[in-house]
Amino acid sequence: MKSTLLKFLSSRPILIGLIMAGFYFVSPASMQAQSALNSNYYLVPDGPYVAPPVAIERLEEQLVSLKNQLNFYNSSSNEYKIVSAKFNFFSTIHQSLVEGKTVKASIQDGVNSFGSSDMSSDLPKGKKEEYKIEVINLLKL
Repeated sequence: MKSTLLKFLSSRPILIGLIMAGFYFVSPASMQAQSALNSNYYLVPDGPYVAPPVAIERLEEQLVSLKNQLNFYNSSSNEYKIVSAKFNFFSTIHQSLVEGKTVKASIQDGVNSFGSSDMSSDLPKGKKEEYKIEVINLLKL
């Protein structure tokens, strides 16, 4: 009985090794790493957008609202960081519009800011998609 038990225990690592080797040979040769965002996230759709002065006005209203929300939250809270990232996103778009860019180009600048700033580490990827859709809907005709 002891020898049967020893044979069983010594064959278990071999069995596990064979299973792991099988997974290695069955798995695809190359797997694409998961990206933080969908590849089409950085594409801003063509669309009928409002005129830049109207877009500036709408964004200024949103920025005032976001500024009030920031005053409500504790600066070390997660909610503050999320609202702050949204404020920075909208502010980037607003600044691009003030500089004379088109609405689409300004939205593109805002979307690109997620990948190149500290906002990207504080903000979950679902929120980035949500903010992009929100600003597009806000600035559409």
